[in-house]
Amino acid sequence: MNVIYDYSPNFSLRKRSKKRIKFIIIHYTGMKKESDAIKRLQDPRFKVSSHYLIKQNGDILSLVPDLYEAWHAGLSNWKNYKN
Repeated sequence: MNVIYDYSPNFSLRKRSKKRIKFIIIHYTGMKKESDAIKRLQDPRFKVSSHYLIKQNGDILSLVPDLYEAWHAGLSNWKNYKN
């Protein structure tokens, strides 16, 4: 497994403990080109990010360190969990 670190500026500076990580959320970007999806996740104008992106060749792009919160595309909630 090849992990590439190319951090996005789109994340919250407040640190969190590993114990607070409860879910793994898998999203589909819907973008036709992988490079466009990466640009979007790293562009401060869009205020969206993810911790990881699995590239088409199987490499993993690390965009936000686990210690910080990535920015979901809008408000999110599931059952009693918010944010």
